[in-house]
Amino acid sequence: MKTVLLVHGDSDGVVSGALAYKFFTIKHKNQPLEVFFSHPAGLHVDLKEFATPGDTIFIADIALSELHLEELMKLFKKYNDKGELIYVDHHPEPLGVSVRFRI
Repeated sequence: MKTVLLVHGDSDGVVSGALAYKFFTIKHKNQPLEVFFSHPAGLHVDLKEFATPGDTIFIADIALSELHLEELMKLFKKYNDKGELIYVDHHPEPLGVSVRFRI
């Protein structure tokens, strides 16, 4: 089990990743932490390549690609059911997608 950060490679993604890195370094002191840069069209591939169910996954500043939306939603559910998946983004959701907030 590890923590995986998937963030966009632009300035707001890098800043989000840096903040998340600091947070998860403190929260999971002895857990391996890996950071990867991704993008909307490749998020579904990167998620499968770099994370496994049971990991803690933090995704930031990566819009949801409508082209891969169905697969992404299935992956999000699968990964969150077996571990923890946190998705934070400021882009509008694709039509028909309802973002749930959990505090």
